[in-house]
Amino acid sequence: MTARRPRFPLAGITALAAGILPLHAQSEADLYARDVEFLLAELPKKAGRFFQTKGIDWKEVSAEFRSAVKEVKSDFHPKI
Repeated sequence: MTARRPRFPLAGITALAAGILPLHAQSEADLYARDVEFLLAELPKKAGRFFQTKGIDWKEVSAEFRSAVKEVKSDFHPKI
C-alpha cells in the first residue's frame, strides 16, 4: 500500500496561515486605528464636497481622530 499524498500541500497551508495569522496577531487597538484610517481616507471621497460648505477643516478633524483612537482599548460602549 502506498502512502497517500496530503490533500493540502505544505506550501498551500503555509500561505493560508500567513494570510490568517496576522489578523489574529493584531491587537484590537491596531484594528481600530486601521478602521479610523479607512474612514479618514474614504469619507472625503464620498462627502468631501461638503467640508468647505460646512466649514470643516478635514486636516484638523483627521488629527483629532488619529489622536483619539490611541486611547481606544475596546469597542464597549456603556449605556447612558
